[in-house]
Amino acid sequence: MSRKTPTTQASTDLGWLAALAVVASTVFPGCASYYQKTTLGDVVVHTITHDHANMHVVVEKGSAFAVDSGLKGTATSMEIDLRAIGVPPESLKAIVLTHGHHDHAGGARYFQQKYRTRIVAGRADLGMLRNGKNDRSCPVGAIARFRYETDFVQTFDPVEPDVLVDGPMSLSEITGTNARIVPVGSHTPGSLAVVVGRAALVGDLFRGGIVGDGAEVHFYMCDLEGNRRTIQSLLVREAASVDTFFPGHFGPIPRAEVVDTFVSSPP
Repeated sequence: MSRKTPTTQASTDLGWLAALAVVASTVFPGCASYYQKTTLGDVVVHTITHDHANMHVVVEKGSAFAVDSGLKGTATSMEIDLRAIGVPPESLKAIVLTHGHHDHAGGARYFQQKYRTRIVAGRADLGMLRNGKNDRSCPVGAIARFRYETDFVQTFDPVEPDVLVDGPMSLSEITGTNARIVPVGSHTPGSLAVVVGRAALVGDLFRGGIVGDGAEVHFYMCDLEGNRRTIQSLLVREAASVDTFFPGHFGPIPRAEVVDTFVSSPP
């Protein structure tokens, strides 16, 4: 994994060759990986990425939990990386799955079985998690249309969550942190976001820019207007004090970029 300093953001001017390389690695995924540490007051977010899928590890008050587990095929790499950053997998209080797709829930069963890690997920995505198979979705843009059939035939080891979420809830008893869950069902019916301090971990509610630190509509989204309303509500309500957003792909994203894309810009 490459290492970035805690406050480093990706440059918005990588040059056309670097930009082309990033786009190509997204269309034809390989072993693209990186690590980034972000400190926001008392909250530290470690982002571990393999094949463009982020696992975010949140540390607050000496306790740690993860948001998303990555793909099935990268679970052992995630395990090694957790130890490398000083958060051994056995220390995780839980893994919160933002939704039931293979690139977010694929490694959940591995950690649940090996380390008895508690898995927290939205009840409305239980079918996908039990079947180990993605539901169909709606591609947005050329990259998504190109990748669609490849992405949505992917499978993973079925997992039975330990905690099912039906509405907003505190994670304090489960994780020992001040984090709370906010349902954001627009990418999938059971999609969840996690808000803790000045950080919001949003799964595929939106994505980061392939180049730069902008916010973009996710590659797969059926109700675009509903998605915009959900993001706007999150910004005004549960994430009113959040200044950094951590999506499931690319990022992190400053608040101003999210506002510019989903509030200031016309749909």
